[in-house]
Amino acid sequence: MEKILLTNIRIFNMKYIVLSIFLIQNIFACAVCYGAPEHPVTEGMNNGILFLLSIVVFVLSSIAASIFVLVKRARAYEIEGGVK
Repeated sequence: MEKILLTNIRIFNMKYIVLSIFLIQNIFACAVCYGAPEHPVTEGMNNGILFLLSIVVFVLSSIAASIFVLVKRARAYEIEGGVK
């Protein structure tokens, strides 16, 4: 069983290497990797990063606001008499 698995892995690796050699023109780096700042792909990538960052900030601030509200309610509950 292990011998068959190793054979399949070797065949897959060889196919990948041969495919990479024949398609070498298609695996060059894109404009983002080269660092062309005015290229539309780079601008789109930057906008995507900012969008995802804003989503993370929104979610974390929502969690912080929820915690703040719960703490505020707990203090108000303690002032009113709390658990008897």
